[in-house]
Amino acid sequence: MEACMGKPMMIARSCSVTFRDHIEFFEAIHETGRPVNVSGAGGPEDGLVSLSAPFAEILLETHSLFRGASLNILEISPRADIVIPYDFGGGALGMDYLADGSYLLDESSGRMVSPGDLFLMPPSGCRGSMVFRGGRPSRTIAFGGPGRILSDLLGEDGGKLWAEALRAGGEYGRGPHLLRAPQCMAGSFLQMLNCDYPARARRLFLEGKLMEVLSRILARGLPAEENGGNGGDAFELERIRMIPGILMERINNPPSISELAHELSVNSTTMKKGFKNIFGEPIYTHHRNLCLSLAATLLLETDKSVFEIASDVGYSNSGNFGSAFKRRYGVSPVRYRRNGRSAWPLPEP
Repeated sequence: MEACMGKPMMIARSCSVTFRDHIEFFEAIHETGRPVNVSGAGGPEDGLVSLSAPFAEILLETHSLFRGASLNILEISPRADIVIPYDFGGGALGMDYLADGSYLLDESSGRMVSPGDLFLMPPSGCRGSMVFRGGRPSRTIAFGGPGRILSDLLGEDGGKLWAEALRAGGEYGRGPHLLRAPQCMAGSFLQMLNCDYPARARRLFLEGKLMEVLSRILARGLPAEENGGNGGDAFELERIRMIPGILMERINNPPSISELAHELSVNSTTMKKGFKNIFGEPIYTHHRNLCLSLAATLLLETDKSVFEIASDVGYSNSGNFGSAFKRRYGVSPVRYRRNGRSAWPLPEP
């Protein structure tokens, strides 16, 4: 590792730390970090580790799940650029979801990962270098496990279905697949981040949410006749894709289904079926989740009151907003703001 460990912390931001690979990076956290006792560890391999070093503040939460799978939640506030090469062979299952911040997925190509992006490892494996820029905190949820998980869960065609799902999201050759997570999938990841259940219930909750995410990814690769059809011709699909924007523009007075169908010149039944095929959930469920996602952002990035935010995202009653928010994220708006802000102070140099 190219170290700036011994340099004064005030100039650590100007140096770059390069690890040999992702294995060395995580080994460094576990070997030099400080275990944090929490009432959520689900087993001997689970836990929370905090690392305070001149180049970064890091918090790593690990959960061992079903059939050899693991879930890591990595919160990192870099003071210096951190370069982590990776070379994943084939035959394993892996995905990373970026909840906050940004990083470079491949240093040579300059592909930037933004909040809501999902990095999926192709069956053939992939290689590259992740770069976390100094001064830019990020929070990532990473899920990994042996390739046999898919056959264990889905039968002998599980691996084939996974490959088809990735092809449906676009190809990057041997490189990683970078997709924009649909709102329904992003909500599952955010619920994982905010789960405060006791140990046994938490593990079950996390496993259930990962199954949700896997099923949504796999559904992308199903043939059209299995997936309910394409929902209409090219004109209809183009019009249906306009619906989320229309509803967000009129967030305080959204049109009804019949009004939408009339405005878009699309049959209402075709519109509802096509929307669910494209976005994975009914029209107003999707709209509500978009509103709550916007509220979550406003809670962390503004000083507006909960009442003001509720109004901004289309709720006339802050009590109804609080109930809907807690169902979506597992905690109240006030606690979500407190938890999020306490996790993100960038350490002083």
